[in-house]
Amino acid sequence: MSPDNGYNGLEIAIIGLSGRFPQSNDYREYWQHLKEGKELITHYSDKELILSGVPEAHLQDVAYVKSMGSVGGKEYFDNRFFGYTAEEASLMDPQIRVFHEHCWKALEDAGYAGMTQHRKIGLFAGASGSDLWKMNVYQQMENATIDPLYLGMLASANYLCTLVSYKLNLCGPVFFVDTACSTSLVAIDTACRSLLTRECNMALAGGVSLKSARRKGYFYKEGMIRSNDGHCRSFDAAASGTVSGEGVGVIVLKRLADAIKDRDHIYGVIRSSFVNNDGRQRVGFTAPSVEGQAECILGAIKLAGIRSEEISFVEAHGTATRLGDPVEIAALNKAFSGGTQPCAIGSVKTNIGHLDAAAGVAGLIKAVLSLKHRQLPASLHFRQANPEINFAGGPFYVNTSLLELQPHAERPLRAGVSSFGMGGTNAHLILEEAPQAGAASLSTAMNTGRPYQLLPLSAKTKSSLLNYVKDLNRFLQKEPPASLADMAFTFQTGREHFRHRAFFVCRNNDDLINTLKNGEEDLPVYELNESDPGVSLLLPDRNYLYANICKELYLYERPFREVMEEGFTMIERITGEDFRTILYPDMPTGDTGNADARLGEMKYAGPLLLLTSYSMVRTLLALGIKPSHISTGGVGELVTACVEGRYSFQAAMEKVITEGIPVATGTQDGPEAPSITVAEQTLQLIPTEMQQREEYFTECIGKLWALGVNVDWMEYARHETGRRVSLPTYSFEKIEFPAETDISLNEPLPASANPQTSASAANESGKLPHSGMGHLDRGKLSTPYAPAVTDTEKQLVAIAEQILGITPIGLNDNFFEIGGTSLKGMSFIRRSERQFGKGLALQEFFFNPTIRAVAERIDRAAWFNSDLETTNEIII
Repeated sequence: MSPDNGYNGLEIAIIGLSGRFPQSNDYREYWQHLKEGKELITHYSDKELILSGVPEAHLQDVAYVKSMGSVGGKEYFDNRFFGYTAEEASLMDPQIRVFHEHCWKALEDAGYAGMTQHRKIGLFAGASGSDLWKMNVYQQMENATIDPLYLGMLASANYLCTLVSYKLNLCGPVFFVDTACSTSLVAIDTACRSLLTRECNMALAGGVSLKSARRKGYFYKEGMIRSNDGHCRSFDAAASGTVSGEGVGVIVLKRLADAIKDRDHIYGVIRSSFVNNDGRQRVGFTAPSVEGQAECILGAIKLAGIRSEEISFVEAHGTATRLGDPVEIAALNKAFSGGTQPCAIGSVKTNIGHLDAAAGVAGLIKAVLSLKHRQLPASLHFRQANPEINFAGGPFYVNTSLLELQPHAERPLRAGVSSFGMGGTNAHLILEEAPQAGAASLSTAMNTGRPYQLLPLSAKTKSSLLNYVKDLNRFLQKEPPASLADMAFTFQTGREHFRHRAFFVCRNNDDLINTLKNGEEDLPVYELNESDPGVSLLLPDRNYLYANICKELYLYERPFREVMEEGFTMIERITGEDFRTILYPDMPTGDTGNADARLGEMKYAGPLLLLTSYSMVRTLLALGIKPSHISTGGVGELVTACVEGRYSFQAAMEKVITEGIPVATGTQDGPEAPSITVAEQTLQLIPTEMQQREEYFTECIGKLWALGVNVDWMEYARHETGRRVSLPTYSFEKIEFPAETDISLNEPLPASANPQTSASAANESGKLPHSGMGHLDRGKLSTPYAPAVTDTEKQLVAIAEQILGITPIGLNDNFFEIGGTSLKGMSFIRRSERQFGKGLALQEFFFNPTIRAVAERIDRAAWFNSDLETTNEIII
């Protein structure tokens, strides 16, 4: 690390972002709106409010404010991506649904979505209270088929983090944090501490706040937190409070030293964080404290090891209340005491309102993007300072226009971020722009490595994949171009590889953009039908050599070149002749004479066939491509013996050179050169002279992967110079579920969430059906499919398919191997109990978790008393 930054080993890198904020579908759109100085509060018309259930009398009241910072699309959730049934998703707190998707998006943005099983990842987050949603779910309890214990978890925001960690396989510390308005910034502080104590190697942190009420707007009350006109005027004389807002923000954190070493994309650095509570140093429980806030800010500054005048701006809490704003500036003045360097201040609440549990992370994302782009967006609606604020007593001024941040020659740009919770829990973070070493490394990644790059794309559904291709096209048209090698590295190593696949092989960015312009019409999309299709390798007994064969492999694929060099050295030691000059006559030391004719002589053909075939097989093995069957003849038999360890490479080479080996010539049936057969398709690994082109082998690897062959992408990228970059994230299916409710309306549960109608639900518009079943992939199951025969079996299968959301389930399928959990097992037993009027002990089902076993017990009346009575209490 550069000593100019003064790093002490406590720094945390922000390597991934995801968020959705009012009128902003992602963090890029959010940043663009902030730069443009837009207020993103929605001001509703009377017609819209009446449709949302607001009584007309409210609208005539001058105290009723018709505004809110609303997010769009909160009713959509790709439940099947995360393995939830339609019923589970319908009753799940919408905050939990949205948080699932943004945790995944944040991991993809960081370039680690495909590696959760290999890393100890923690999750630290919080959500707003959801009592109204829980009351709504309570009304649906009688018709629900989900076990009450599990239903209570789905409906409660308290299970936000544990549900996500289970679905994403996050095995580090998992904390649900609740400190009111400072929740998400406290969660980030907790995540930093967990990283520094090495409880985890990576952490997700953030918060979410969505309103469950269908009704919009609120009554203004003098002296309370919400404003009288739907605008938030932080630090202004006309300030009367803030506006309620919605949003979700998730960041991915990693120790800075590790992030630099692992070639991560670094948005910025958390230099330090500090949390405390006001205790009783305030006039009341809900009131802020100058002393408490000042101690918190000063603690963060000291922990960062910097001076206050090194901070260029502060993203303030800025609730625009008559008491809160003066207290906040007084605390900042006290913490910055003695500082003379002017310091800008502002609050994103003037743009989006107060996001409650997500307020802190919304401010942090604004601040870190300001450092990244060296621009500070304006704080809106500031005309005249609140006379109660002592701006003269410190270095602070409200920034009212887009400010170009000037870098310092001797130090990086730095910023402070504050978030203060009702109840007195304060949090302050010191941020710093990313180290310049990261930018320097990025420039060296341009135009190096393989001349053609392979970009593998995949999704769980074909429509998601095609939508992603469109997203990528739009992204490349708008964003500054990233290195193609960086994009390839990110897609190869930073994304999970799903069953619907496509790939691009491109030489440069323009090549990729032109390919994407053709759209999905010309894009081959492959669908995996089996988890492991099996690979057969054919090494034919014929002379396929020609001058400069596999030259691109020799130049750009290090495993191939290393084995080839080993072989050339071995041959020269035995024969005294450099066969390199014969195979590659175009090389500087090559023999440009009659190379093709000499390659037809057995003196040269035998050793070079052994060498090229063995090098190809070793290259495949290095990339994790392991043939399950090898068909050979002649030289191929020696290659197989070497690979299996029955023969050393040197012994095989000596045998070919000294004894010779028959090689077929002329036209024969079958592939002319080493080939692979997978999913009934045969790919020739070494092209004929007419087929030869630079990208041939890269296309072969892409095709093998698209057909389902596992590729070790880390090994494939090992010798490349690419690094992780931020790219568009997964395009989730937009499956609609209830997201708002009004108890007074007594809205019935949608038919699509009702177990009696969900199995036959259809959508004529072409959208995915709300309760559509997923297809059970039997590739990894050891049991063949056995259909239900008796009425008992058929009824049990229907129950299991409804609970697991997949079909078809066979009689011998292990419930827990096809997606079942203990909670879903409880739901299955409870449904069976209702259907047949008897109960089976849950423990017994754990030992015999198949439809056949349960059906036999029912038909024999071999039942035990249910052990589920202890879970009858409704837990909400």
